Amino acid sequence: MRILLTIIMLGGFLKPLKASDLGSLSLEDFLQLERFYDTIELDQIDTEMIELGVWHLSNVYRLKNGKLLLEYDVNLDSAAQLHSNQMQHYGFFAHDNKKNKAFGTLYKRAEAAGYINWLSLSENIYSSYISTSNPPRYIDICLEIVQAFKDSKGHRENLLSTDVNEMGCGIQFDTSSAYGWLDYYFTENFGRR
Repeated sequence: MRILLTIIMLGGFLKPLKASDLGSLSLEDFLQLERFYDTIELDQIDTEMIELGVWHLSNVYRLKNGKLLLEYDVNLDSAAQLHSNQMQHYGFFAHDNKKNKAFGTLYKRAEAAGYINWLSLSENIYSSYISTSNPPRYIDICLEIVQAFKDSKGHRENLLSTDVNEMGCGIQFDTSSAYGWLDYYFTENFGRR
């Protein structure tokens, strides 16, 4: 399991914040994480901060709409990361991977990542870029991604679905991007076992 090595102040004690801790933080506590307000440093992007930030903000949106929180699942995380990596590597943006049939569908990626015996699966994808001359803060990129999903009917339905209870995220930056932009691909996978 990947661990976010952010230090926060809780009850007067400093402690490492694990991915599983983010879901238990209130929005207020989450927004007090200093690292979340840091400007992204292009030579050492904390992709886990982005992935977990999107997961947490997705849960905030679910709560505001009367839905239950989604648990973070490492297998869905792996499947999402695999798809983001494949989209960047092969230069496509789609739910189906026609360049690598072994990982061609969400179902194949989930199985390859160890998410088996599932009852429900769905996926949101997003692609955008950040400026290399004026990089955003972590919170800004997370808010942008979640807002894009909220603004799209199909993605919003996935975000608010009661057919799922787990989620995983993956982001991949294209370090070969030129012209002052750093492209990225983001995948959100949802499931229920």
